[in-house]
Amino acid sequence: MDLPPVPSYEQTIEALAECGLPADKVQIRYDDFLGLDTVTIGTLDEVPDEEFSMCVHEATTLSGYDVQFADTGQSSAFNGYVAEAIMQDVQRDSADWLRDRQLLESMPVFDPDIGLQTFAADAEQHCGLEQGAILRVLNATSYTLNIGYFALLTEITDESHHHLSCVMSVMSVNRLDQHNISLGFIGNDVRPTEEVEQ
Repeated sequence: MDLPPVPSYEQTIEALAECGLPADKVQIRYDDFLGLDTVTIGTLDEVPDEEFSMCVHEATTLSGYDVQFADTGQSSAFNGYVAEAIMQDVQRDSADWLRDRQLLESMPVFDPDIGLQTFAADAEQHCGLEQGAILRVLNATSYTLNIGYFALLTEITDESHHHLSCVMSVMSVNRLDQHNISLGFIGNDVRPTEEVEQ
């Protein structure tokens, strides 16, 4: 499927004007370091609210532009609204994926009193895996993907893709970020040659 062309600078400024952003508050240039067209928004009279932030998001980042605010507080507010919108989209898509496979209603639900270790094991079991097959719990508020699972795969099969999609969908629907639990990555992890240590 062909993607729509990225709007021109002029079209983007016009779209931002419809959000209530004056043209003299907008600067667009190509950032060599990021490799992206960057929209810089000057200091505003008020902190961006959700409606304004989502309007700016739709006019810029959804079209491939990076957005920066001159004021760090206003930038933080904008990024917070956008991040939440993205998480809601991921949660909705993940729920649809599980529902289509009759895996949503029986999905484990995260309970802070039980903790991440037990929930991660339940999520893997729900998706037909043994504990620790895909998820590696680092501590009470962080988990990562078990590199051993991928290292032992000679190819990505439909089954392995299903398992990974299922586990990540369960984690996404449960919105672990709302419990201050994050997915992290460990660089230069050891690739096991025989058995994955649980």
